[in-house]
This record gives sequence, structure tokens and C-alpha cells, in this order.
Amino acid sequence: MDKEDHDMEIMESLENGKIVFRTSPIHGVRMTGTFTLKPTEAGTEMTYAAGYTMPWGVLGKFLDKVMIKRALEKDIEREAKKLKSVLEK
Repeated sequence: MDKEDHDMEIMESLENGKIVFRTSPIHGVRMTGTFTLKPTEAGTEMTYAAGYTMPWGVLGKFLDKVMIKRALEKDIEREAKKLKSVLEK
């Protein structure tokens, strides 16, 4: 995946609890995920779970293994940093 920007739509939001989202498709791939927030003595612990479906059948499965999964992991890290900056304001 390239560095194309995409929209993230918040589907559910519970203050200091969780944020459920989905992204607009990028090259046919739409991702859904949940950020769960848990207060701790040191601040807030954030966990993330996501899922996505690859289009293009067997070719999509192959591309997922060789490049898409890695690119999405980088996207997740970038989005988590953005979310952290928003939540800390």
C-alpha cells in the first residue's frame, strides 16, 4: 500500500473505554478495528484489534502475505500515534 490518506469513520465511542472504527477503502481493502482504553496508574493502556478483507481472491491472499499485512501494520502504528495526540489534548 502506498502513503495514500484515507478516512477513518468512528462507529462507536465510549469515553475512556473504546473506539470502534472503519476506514474508507484503499485499493479495495477496508479495515475495521477497535482501540480499547484502560486507565492505569501510569496513564492509559491502549490495545488495538483489527480485521480486514482482501479482494481479488487468490491474488489478494498472496499480496496480503508478501506486502499488505506489513503496510497495514505501519498504518496502524501511524493511526495510533494520531489517536494518542488527539486523546492527550
